Amino acid sequence: MQRMLGGVFDVATCTSAAAALDHLSVHGVPDAIVSDLMMPGMSGGDLYHEAVRRYTELTGHFALLTGDTITADARASVLDSTVPVL
Repeated sequence: MQRMLGGVFDVATCTSAAAALDHLSVHGVPDAIVSDLMMPGMSGGDLYHEAVRRYTELTGHFALLTGDTITADARASVLDSTVPVL
C-alpha cells in the first residue's frame, strides 16, 4: 500500500493499531486512514471506533481492507458504522 500510494500521497505506515493511535496523538489527524480489518491485538474495526471516538473529524475518512474471510466478530465491529470495507 505504501509503495502504491506513496508516489501520489504523503503516506505514514504503522505496524499495529496501537502504533497508529500513538501516531495520531503525535502527528495529528490525517486526511484518511486505510487499515487492515484483521490485525492481532486490536482489530481494524476496533481501531476505527477508538480513532473516531478520540478524533471525530476522522468520521467518513476511514476505510478498512482485508484479503481474508471476514469473521463474525470483525463483521459485528463494523456493521454499526458506515466505514467501507474493501
